Amino acid sequence: MSWWSRRRPMRCDAFVELVTEYLDDALSDDDRARIERHLRGCDGCTRVLAEWREVIRITGHIDDADVDRLDDGVRGQLMAAFVAAHGST
Repeated sequence: MSWWSRRRPMRCDAFVELVTEYLDDALSDDDRARIERHLRGCDGCTRVLAEWREVIRITGHIDDADVDRLDDGVRGQLMAAFVAAHGST
């Protein structure tokens, strides 16, 4: 990752792409710091993170394989709903 990409603000769609790795503590220190900076300024993503944590608490775990099993149409609908609710910031 370039110096510039580490310093520029994270967009919500980038957060959504990295949320499972964030929850699994599988990100580099730079990516984790970018997400945490983003969360400090984005109530929508903070709510999404809380919802993911609640799902994990209820179901026991969620991993990349669970996300990968989502139908492309369902994944697209989820992303569209997120963008509609929070904008593509």
